[in-house]
Amino acid sequence: RYHYPDQDVVDRVYVAFEAPEVGGCGLMQFTVRDEPSSAAARGMTATMERLGNDQMTVDLHPDGRFSVTDLTTAIRYERLGGFHAEIDRGDTYTVESDQREAGVEQAGGWRVTAHGPLVVAAEARGALAIPMHGQVRWRKSVVLHADSPLTHLRIDLWNYATDHRLRLHVPTGASGLALAGAPFGSIAREPVQSRAASSSAERPVTTAPAHRFVAVADERRGLAVLAPGFFEYDHGRGGDLHLTLLRAVGELSRNDLSARPGHAAWPMPVPDAQEPGHHVITLALAPVTGLVHARPDRIDHLWEDFALGCSSWWLGTTGPIRSEPVGITLCGDGLVASVVKPAEDGNGLILRAYNARAAATKGTWQFVQRVAKVTRVRADETELEAMPLVEGRHTVQFEARPHALVSIRVTLRSPRGR
Repeated sequence: RYHYPDQDVVDRVYVAFEAPEVGGCGLMQFTVRDEPSSAAARGMTATMERLGNDQMTVDLHPDGRFSVTDLTTAIRYERLGGFHAEIDRGDTYTVESDQREAGVEQAGGWRVTAHGPLVVAAEARGALAIPMHGQVRWRKSVVLHADSPLTHLRIDLWNYATDHRLRLHVPTGASGLALAGAPFGSIAREPVQSRAASSSAERPVTTAPAHRFVAVADERRGLAVLAPGFFEYDHGRGGDLHLTLLRAVGELSRNDLSARPGHAAWPMPVPDAQEPGHHVITLALAPVTGLVHARPDRIDHLWEDFALGCSSWWLGTTGPIRSEPVGITLCGDGLVASVVKPAEDGNGLILRAYNARAAATKGTWQFVQRVAKVTRVRADETELEAMPLVEGRHTVQFEARPHALVSIRVTLRSPRGR
């Protein structure tokens, strides 16, 4: 009633469609046709007990957890996706957790929400009671796409509890190092165990940061967890990953913590740091092996499939789209696209790639349009030197040293240009 005259009640409908290859920043128009397709013909299955495609099966357990089997290796990853709640009496600077599970989880079983042919999905709902602190209600959706090794996971949380930390349990069954994504590459870390402070300073934490992904793998098996941005994780010696979903506290700084002497900041309440209300977390799981430590770019490419799919718009017209073709493709062993953006001064595009491997490599940026000019630049976009163009001015070649960052400025010609 506060949005008169626009008071429409609408349903949001998601349409799955199979798209051909579209170059980066490319644009393509599709029309709707009635062509029935069978989920079974694509190896897609969906029941209240199991989801499947031609690469993965997901067994759905009544308690809201699930197990994943990689059909290419026959390796099974058991009882993924459980919640772990801990009482946290800390502040915004320091965790004060007793490390004991404090929640009582209830689940209401699974129901199928997508039957194929390109997407199968199921969801479960439940609640996590945290004695003396409140309740967290949750909805968990597991999704498989046709021809994809990724198990997509969407978690909706309604937080009505205070002073707690809620984490997601992902047991990998692997004994290797954790490979965590960073802004321009990745870093390998040993499992961390809880340890007491060796001095009067703050007690060391067992958590670590990750950007885009974290993977734990040995020679035979492993799992990568993919996320849209930054997140926090714990990695134990048994190969278990715990991902922080919520951390709810109410004080900016406290001086009564055993993990840290004195205040870290001005003492004042911060009630919004209790994270009340609705939260949405999207993740994906992918089977990997210890080879990812030598080729971390392979996890980056899995992450791109998860987080950088086609963006689609519904157009209320059947006429052709009048736009200039763009289409940008990065080629090269070990290379990962980091940035495609307008230059800060408005002159051309800035393209940035990094070499994820410990060996030098060669690469190319390829364009549908002809390129008028290309210059190597620093990260602050200061120009360094002109670069040659090949293949009719459609390709830029470059070399990248081990773990190097390569930035260029490109000015594209109009298709009608001479």
